[in-house]
Amino acid sequence: MAQLVVKLTAEARREMAAAEKRGANVQAAIVRGMETGGQEVANKIVTDRLTGQVLNVRTGELRKSVESRVLRRGASVTSLVGVRKGPATAYARILNDGGKITAKGGALAIPLEAAKTPGGVPRFPGGPRTVPDLFMIKRAGRPPLLARAIRGGKAIEPMYVLKRSVTIKATDWLSGGVRKYLGLYTDEINEELDGVE
Repeated sequence: MAQLVVKLTAEARREMAAAEKRGANVQAAIVRGMETGGQEVANKIVTDRLTGQVLNVRTGELRKSVESRVLRRGASVTSLVGVRKGPATAYARILNDGGKITAKGGALAIPLEAAKTPGGVPRFPGGPRTVPDLFMIKRAGRPPLLARAIRGGKAIEPMYVLKRSVTIKATDWLSGGVRKYLGLYTDEINEELDGVE
């Protein structure tokens, strides 16, 4: 068997080291661009989609939960824009994708105007069980109401309607926002790459 030995000149070794360094610099620039671009996308979703344009602000929990993250595994880099684990994760997906919520057992108590603040937040976070003196009004062919007497018993105030299920319409607040602002990623990556030596 013949053996071939190639010896690299000092100049060739310097060129190889420089190319390797450039490769590392390019990857670092792409990661920085994805981090900045992802944060810009998350910020745009909050300011342009969660302040009354697509969804109204109720508690502000959803807006506070939108974040961007970059994950690196070997040579693979992935950017994620989504909702941080916390109070908003319970409803973020169904508000984006839509779907049906069905009661487990009894019925869902849907708060009516009297049971909500002007911002649409339930006045009684514990639901109807925490509202004193509620009584049920059965209605033929319509869902029952939970109400309470007001003005010394001279009037009633409907507080909740009881339903077996409700359908939430899809809003695409997150997925539509990511698609809409995707160009921010490429802008930031290109800006970072312009500075690579």
